[in-house]
Amino acid sequence: MLEMFRRAGIRNYSIWQAGDTLFGYYECDDLQTALVVQQDAPVSARWRTYMRDVIRMERDPKSGAQPHLEQVFFFGCDTCT
Repeated sequence: MLEMFRRAGIRNYSIWQAGDTLFGYYECDDLQTALVVQQDAPVSARWRTYMRDVIRMERDPKSGAQPHLEQVFFFGCDTCT
């Protein structure tokens, strides 16, 4: 799985948990490439099969894609002390 993330250009992948809710976040330079690599990777298919009874993924009813979240706030500071 980690090698697939590298091939997809995914970095800084984090998953948070609150009760039975999980939220995942990652960064990548090319979202379309990251999505295609993940969709086509056999390890992703195995993971989805293994987790299908445990994790309910939010999906767009028409495309089947995960919903795109709009960033509404970001604070970044390269020189903060």
